[in-house]
Amino acid sequence: MRMQLPFPAQMFTLQAATVCDTFTGSGISFLNRLGNMKKIFLFILLTAALLAGCTSMESGADGASAKIFLKRGILFASQGEFDKAIEEFNKALELEPDFAGAFRLRGRARLASVLTIFSIESDFKSFEFFSTEGYISDEQESILHLAMEDFNRAVELDQNKAIVYRDRGNVYASLAQYETAIAEYDHAIQLDPDFATAYTGRGSAYYYIGNYDQALADNNQSILLDPNKVTAYNNRGLIYFNNSDYNRAIEDYTEAIRIIPDNAMVYYNRSLAYYHIEEYDKALEGINRAICLDNNFTRAYNSRGIVHYILGDYDNAIEDFNQAIRLDPNVAVFYYNRGSVYRHKAEYELAIEDYKAALSLEPDFTDARENLEELKEH
Repeated sequence: MRMQLPFPAQMFTLQAATVCDTFTGSGISFLNRLGNMKKIFLFILLTAALLAGCTSMESGADGASAKIFLKRGILFASQGEFDKAIEEFNKALELEPDFAGAFRLRGRARLASVLTIFSIESDFKSFEFFSTEGYISDEQESILHLAMEDFNRAVELDQNKAIVYRDRGNVYASLAQYETAIAEYDHAIQLDPDFATAYTGRGSAYYYIGNYDQALADNNQSILLDPNKVTAYNNRGLIYFNNSDYNRAIEDYTEAIRIIPDNAMVYYNRSLAYYHIEEYDKALEGINRAICLDNNFTRAYNSRGIVHYILGDYDNAIEDFNQAIRLDPNVAVFYYNRGSVYRHKAEYELAIEDYKAALSLEPDFTDARENLEELKEH
């Protein structure tokens, strides 16, 4: 029997591949299923210059009022209330139509309103987000384009802010326009050669176009500039992971955990590396920690089901797949995985139901079809 399971590593500027895993017995091999999901390397938003735009305002009552609305917007954004933040930035722009800082921050709030759900950190001043190709709705994509309009206007008003080019690079990258994103990151780095976040973002874009050497070099440079750059450690760990250098990946993920000890994604990533060196107890411990930190982490339940299956704990494996399905009932491999456990337990009718469910969601799911045909002949 062959079981196929998604077990993606994820990063702060790139998600670990949306890879699907298959295993026969206790061996697992990664199969890239990039037609359904993209590898995600996450792009960090460090807004260290949030208030920099204030200096561009003219003095006077309107200028002073606009500055107040700007600060209110920043406060709302820092609390994750992005819609309210956008309203405040709108008010600032009504008073000061050429307020570059307000355009920049409104664009960032729009970006955050879409991408914070993919984030490692939710803080407006420093949050990291995934490339979202295949994950965002048409409405969310429209918001990203509005964010780009804001950033474009900010550049028109002030062409010397490296952070705006970084932000535009983040939008292009999140829309999978990686070559264009690289050009934006290049511009940011030209303006500020010590801009660690721009190197991290550019490394992500290089990763997506398959230039892993440059991706590694950019993350190395980001760490050199900022030794606490958790995104760069996580992303570099992903590069090592994809190169099957699991021990070095574990080292980088461990360093990322030291910097941010309560992030579910990093524990999850490290658990994948432990999994591949067959340290299943450590893999299980890491996934448990990830789920403790984020009890809606769908892929983590699915992945824990894999580990439980390997360890012979079939009932808990089924319960994990049940939970993955409850959280996202539209993923074919979750049904396939549960069906494969039922098949192993000789509960053939339940296995058949799950294989059929998988095929209803993904008609070209070859393994599900083959297993279903084998059970019908049983």
